Order: sequence, then C-alpha cells, then structure tokens
Amino acid sequence: MPFIGVVHNFMDNALTRDEDLGLVRGYLQSKYAKKAIAPQVNSPFSTTLRTIFKVLIWKVKGLNTPSAFFDNNGEPIANPRVLTPKGE
Repeated sequence: MPFIGVVHNFMDNALTRDEDLGLVRGYLQSKYAKKAIAPQVNSPFSTTLRTIFKVLIWKVKGLNTPSAFFDNNGEPIANPRVLTPKGE
C-alpha cells in the first residue's frame, strides 16, 4: 500500500491546505506525537484493521511493486543519507 506522510508545513497557504490535501482519513502512530493530542483524533480500530487488510492484499497480489522509491532491480533510486543530530 503506497503511503507517504506529508508534512503540511511545506504549504504556504494554511487556509486552503486542508482543501488542497484532502480530508484526513485517519491518524496512525499518534502515541509518538511530540505534543499532546486530543483522544478523539486517534483512528478508530476499524481504520487500523482496514489498513492492515489492504497491506496484506496488496502484498499477496504483488501490488507493492513497482515502487516510486526503487528501480526494477529493487535498488533505491536515490542514495540514502543519514543525517547527524546537527543536520549535516
């Protein structure tokens, strides 16, 4: 299942950001958020089950390839670079 997280701060216009990106379908891994999050924003269990089901089906059907991040040989299209805490 293709999934790419989008950091919304890259968009200049905060007023139209939600319209441009679309509705939020769910929140995952919110327990790792840097700030406190209201309990009502956590995804319902059904969203988690739906995501797991889709990932399994896509894997079985081979829909996980091709990937935008890897070439046909499974090699990354860009060399990963690990940043130090200083951002270097």
